[in-house]
Amino acid sequence: MLWYQEPRRVEEALAADVRRTLTGLFAEAPGCLQARVAEPVLPGWITDAELEVYVGTFERTGFGGGLSYYRNLDRNWLGAREHDHRITQPAMFVTGENDLVRRFQTSDALAESYTDLRANAVIPGAAHWVQQQRPEEINSLLLSFLLELD
Repeated sequence: MLWYQEPRRVEEALAADVRRTLTGLFAEAPGCLQARVAEPVLPGWITDAELEVYVGTFERTGFGGGLSYYRNLDRNWLGAREHDHRITQPAMFVTGENDLVRRFQTSDALAESYTDLRANAVIPGAAHWVQQQRPEEINSLLLSFLLELD
């Protein structure tokens, strides 16, 4: 996340070989730094055709949009908690059981910032790319959440 703070340099590095970057990020490997896998292999939950959609999109738009999340940490829910702000909109939190991000971005911490946390789900066996790994479960959770909104 710290490396992501360097504008232009990071975007250029990631864009140098978009397919390699994304394959590395999606590769099944222990730990959160999956992009460092020497010879990444796509996991079974993403097809070559799906990868091509991502590659085409990132080649067209670049990585700046996604990197902005990491460059804006002081304004998202982590920063809100730090500055004693409360987010009052109805919210849902979904994560994969094996997502290493859960070590520092816990659902319990969310409850400190969100006053209307209506759903909190941990998907067994899923990791960081939970929406790609388990789309049916995610869609079901989203629909349930949206249907209960006033």
